[in-house]
Amino acid sequence: MLLGVLWLKGRRRSVAWTAAVMVGASATTTLLKLAFHRNRPQWVDPVHALTSFSFPSGHASGIASGMGVVVVLTLIYVRAAAVRRGLLALAAILVIVVGTDRILLGVHNVSDLIAGYAVGGFWVLILLALYPPEPQPGAELTSRQGGLQGCVRGRRRGREPP
Repeated sequence: MLLGVLWLKGRRRSVAWTAAVMVGASATTTLLKLAFHRNRPQWVDPVHALTSFSFPSGHASGIASGMGVVVVLTLIYVRAAAVRRGLLALAAILVIVVGTDRILLGVHNVSDLIAGYAVGGFWVLILLALYPPEPQPGAELTSRQGGLQGCVRGRRRGREPP
């Protein structure tokens, strides 16, 4: 739904960024599960028994990357302070609730959750650094103007780049 709203509003770069974060987190989680082959916790009377691998938690990586996207896009696009605070609080609560749920259901160890949160956070942060959802001011500088480094060097000295 978020991708559809962003697309309709013409925020194509944010659509691509969001999709890349979510696909990157999902693919990484799947590859790590296959690499580690960690079995799920064993309980005498489990609430729910799963047969897939547990490390890292797919739910944790999904909620961390998804709510990370919500946080970043909220900070960029939402201007109303009350709405912004509400969305940020909701994102934090959902991350905590999903993690707690996975532990209480007995389907993950705490380390599975931490690794899942790390995978989700990694993809949000790395793509925020490499391909932000909105172009950064000054990103259109040409190589003749010194690019981003020339811009930073020029401003550090208190003047605009050449």
